[in-house]
Amino acid sequence: KQEMIEFGKRVADYLDDARKANKLNKLLIVAAPAFLGELRTHLSAETREIIAFELDKNLAHHDEKDIRQHLSKFFT
Repeated sequence: KQEMIEFGKRVADYLDDARKANKLNKLLIVAAPAFLGELRTHLSAETREIIAFELDKNLAHHDEKDIRQHLSKFFT
């Protein structure tokens, strides 16, 4: 659990830094439900504002085609 908390903090910091550097203007987040919940607790309000889509599924073992199907409305 502690490792997930620390990883969530690092990911949130990375995304916040990227947003501040204007490297992100829209964010799609796909993560396992437990990690997505943890990540949400660490994201800044400004970074949460650019989230366009969230999917609470673990797709780590899925191939690119399957992942694109889950995100089809963003890939035309």
